[in-house]
Amino acid sequence: MAVPVRPKEYAAIDNNMRRAAVAAGATYVSLHDVMCSGNMCRTLVPDWDADVLMQFDQNHLTADASEWLAERTIGPALGMKSMPRTTVGLNEKLEFHDKAGGTKYLTSGWMPPEGWGTWTIDRKLPGLLALPVDRGTLPARVRIRFSAQLAPSFPTEQFRIQIGDDLPQPETVGLAEPVLERIFPITTETQRKIRRSGVLNLRFYAPEGRSSKSMGLNQDERVLGFGLREITLLP
Repeated sequence: MAVPVRPKEYAAIDNNMRRAAVAAGATYVSLHDVMCSGNMCRTLVPDWDADVLMQFDQNHLTADASEWLAERTIGPALGMKSMPRTTVGLNEKLEFHDKAGGTKYLTSGWMPPEGWGTWTIDRKLPGLLALPVDRGTLPARVRIRFSAQLAPSFPTEQFRIQIGDDLPQPETVGLAEPVLERIFPITTETQRKIRRSGVLNLRFYAPEGRSSKSMGLNQDERVLGFGLREITLLP
């Protein structure tokens, strides 16, 4: 904590803006409430694994501070889905099928009620899986079992799987081997970010999102489906 330049002036501006927003029927998100207390305001981001500045000049947030503040202000105000309180432990197998426990960690894409666990994803935006992780026992690898639903006339499909912010890894799933298991290492940089945020993000990209019609197939020949079956965090 440190004394900012004009703490009383900032507090007065914040209160005036709050009153005007509430009077207009809006939800007011106060960064002052999160960053400051009394006449003191934070200069470092709390709970980070290293000293990270809140601002890089008088009033512009650093990227880390923006992330920290958004989780505590804008996200809740917009009613965004909150992360589960329980963490995913090492060697704990998460299964992804209808009503399976793993589906609660999906934050984008959708999982229809099919036994093999189809996860439909867009070709430009990834399907996102966010796993809350114990910061004290970080995983070193992640094991993923996945599959694809393909038409006989289109026997292979490619996907990209991204662990944290590491480079996406290309994978090919085919009719000959419809279920694959892969173990991906978690880099030191990604572990550092997990220790900061407490969350491991996994992203799944479909390559082109081709429709059956564009490929000259019958409508009942389903081409593109990503089956996320199991995920296990490994030491």
